[in-house]
Amino acid sequence: MKKTHEFEMTINGETIKWQEKSHAQIFRNFWTYFMEKDLQKTIHTIKLAGIRTSDKEYFVAKNGGKKKNIHVKDDLWVYTHMNPEAMERVYKKFINGWEKNHETMEIKTSNDESNQEFELEVPTKNDEIVSGDSLLLKNKEKRQFIQDEVLTTPEAIELLEISRARLSKMIKDGKITPAKKLGCVSLFWKGDVIDKKKELVKLRKQYRPFEN
Repeated sequence: MKKTHEFEMTINGETIKWQEKSHAQIFRNFWTYFMEKDLQKTIHTIKLAGIRTSDKEYFVAKNGGKKKNIHVKDDLWVYTHMNPEAMERVYKKFINGWEKNHETMEIKTSNDESNQEFELEVPTKNDEIVSGDSLLLKNKEKRQFIQDEVLTTPEAIELLEISRARLSKMIKDGKITPAKKLGCVSLFWKGDVIDKKKELVKLRKQYRPFEN
């Protein structure tokens, strides 16, 4: 009898279990499950967790051998050339990132929701924060303002097309500054992220023209 391999995980209280003839098939089942569950969140989590990806359909070894990557969306493919131990590490990283991806912005408000106000320092036309200058917005306006002008960490990562680790290093090096930190959640001005995106595109064209 041919040996089979098992994999089990619990996501949001749901236990999923597979029994397949190969680790590679379990790896494909894993990604199919999450992509069918929520494709956009899967893409966010891949970037958030720093999962290795490729922009090519196949991994080509030095000896000419090929191994097909797992297609996520457009030119985004999950790298598949790895041993079972490496796959296990990917599972753990991704599931941990998936659970952390539930992060939402929490803003302190009064108990009386009808009188809720959100205080936020806003940039001037010169993109400078004015000390002591604040904008008081009622609930509806506040929510709309946040949706239009503020990005969470996963949204900034997606817009910049970088990993969470890269974003953390950029923050540490002072190359991008969060508008505000709420616990472990960083919020960014959308305009700042767009400006940084333009800068990164320019640098890629200058130093990595072969990628264009």
